[in-house]
Amino acid sequence: MTTIEFFGRAMRTRQALQSGASRWPLHSSSGAPELARDTIGQGEPVLLLTAHPGALSLISTFVAISGHEPIVPHDDEPIEQAVLRIAPRVSIVDFEHPGAASPRIEDQLVRSGSRVILFSTWYRSPEARVRALSMHAFYFALPIEHGKFDALLQSALLA
Repeated sequence: MTTIEFFGRAMRTRQALQSGASRWPLHSSSGAPELARDTIGQGEPVLLLTAHPGALSLISTFVAISGHEPIVPHDDEPIEQAVLRIAPRVSIVDFEHPGAASPRIEDQLVRSGSRVILFSTWYRSPEARVRALSMHAFYFALPIEHGKFDALLQSALLA
């Protein structure tokens, strides 16, 4: 699958989510059609803290396809209030997000019981990996396939 095909599929998936579809055909890596989970948007709330709109779109789509509810803080809402309001079991944090480097935010996420998944773009991977280790967080680098993302998200939910 080319990058253009991948992002085209991500945009169609996002449009389907916005239109309220709960089931639509997807295609596995083998090309065989499969169905998304029936519980899209009905699972656990997942807090998303990203620095880039493109990453937010992709990761929120992946979270929704995995059967969970992607949630971002309101425009002027402090991260601390968002954590209290959402009470996420998992928080996915962009390494480049201003809150990623804040020990206060990290402490609040841990105290709230949220598992942290830190991610970065491939060129920031070494720095982000070290940060994830110091936070005892899960980690992935973009680009990532949905299957690998889903396995990581499920692991974080079970931890």
